[in-house]
Amino acid sequence: MPLLLAVLKVAVPSFVMWLCGFYLVFGCLLPGWAELVMFADRRFYFDWWNTSTLSSFWVKWNIPVHEFCVRHLYVDLMYFFKMSKSVAVFSTFLVSGMIHEAIFWVGFKGHSRVPWFFFGMLMQVPLIFWSRRFEGKRRGNLLMWWSLFVGQPFLEIMYARDYFSKCFSIIQIHWSK
Repeated sequence: MPLLLAVLKVAVPSFVMWLCGFYLVFGCLLPGWAELVMFADRRFYFDWWNTSTLSSFWVKWNIPVHEFCVRHLYVDLMYFFKMSKSVAVFSTFLVSGMIHEAIFWVGFKGHSRVPWFFFGMLMQVPLIFWSRRFEGKRRGNLLMWWSLFVGQPFLEIMYARDYFSKCFSIIQIHWSK
C-alpha cells in the first residue's frame, strides 16, 4: 500500500512534467527545427489523447519513432524472419524497451539494478491486446490515460529507489513498516 500511495503522490507532478515535455519537444522544438531545415513533413504526432486503445496511442503519440520502428523493425521482422504479427509486435517492443532502458541506464549512470523501463515496455504488449476489447469506447481511453498516469510515476519511483539505495547505502529505504 505505501508504494501505491507513493505512486499517486508522484503521479500529478510527473504527468504535468511529461505533458510539458511532450509539448516542448513535439510542439516547439521539432516544428522549429523542421522550419529551419525546411523539412516538408511537420506532423510529429496525431490526436493521441483521444485514443481508445493502447495500440493506437503508440501509433499516434510519436510519429517519427513509430514510422522508424515500423519500417526498420516490424516489417523487416515479418519479411526476413517470417514472424507473425503478434511476435513482430512483441519483438519491436522488446527492441524499443532495450533502447529506452539504455537511455535510462546512461541517465542514472548505471545505478539501476533492475531494468524497470524495459519491463514497463514489455507490459505494454499484453495491455495493447487487452485494450482492444474497449476500442471505440470511453473505457479504452480511460485505460490509456490510467497507464500514462500510473505507469510513468511507478517507473520514476523505482529508478529513484534503486539510485538512492545504491548511491547512498547509508540511507535505508523501506516501503513497509
